[in-house]
Amino acid sequence: MVANQIDLPVNRQRSLLSPRTLGTLGMIAAPMMAVDGLYHYFWHISREESTPIIGTIGIIYIAGWMCSSIAMRWLGVTGTGTWSTIAFLVQIIWLTLAGTLSLHELVHFDSLADTTFLGITDAAWPLSHLFMLVIAGFVAKAGVWKGWRRAAPFVCGLALPPLFASFAVGVPAVGFVLFPVITTIGFLMLGYAVRTSEAL
Repeated sequence: MVANQIDLPVNRQRSLLSPRTLGTLGMIAAPMMAVDGLYHYFWHISREESTPIIGTIGIIYIAGWMCSSIAMRWLGVTGTGTWSTIAFLVQIIWLTLAGTLSLHELVHFDSLADTTFLGITDAAWPLSHLFMLVIAGFVAKAGVWKGWRRAAPFVCGLALPPLFASFAVGVPAVGFVLFPVITTIGFLMLGYAVRTSEAL
């Protein structure tokens, strides 16, 4: 699929949802992993347990992330070539799969229980976070964003490694604190970068 099949004309984009609106939605959804952590802590929900509330939190988080990703594409901050198009599609696929897991947690599709597809959707959560480091590379190469805006997707991508490291050294509680803090900061930065980019 070529780039012009994905990119909408600018006037069409703005008639639907502007980057300003999409960035605002991304900022609203940014703290959802912190909300998820607080829910697990105060309601004593185990990390392996799925509830409709956890599913709803996940869907909001993924939807906000998608809003920021789509706006980044519209703004051309990851570049406009074939590889940047492929990277965008890969990110959207991972996010769609991750959102499917949250939808399953919300409504519990019996047909998905203990299936390979459910395992793939579960893996899509960490993979989509790590893939933000690839997106950050495209942002740096494109050079459209400068300063703190360029750092925003990189911060989002750095949220997961501390969690993995905390498990490796036997202090997972530290990772469960750092992950929601970093995702909140990273996706707030990303949403705000998108929201304010039209004025550049």
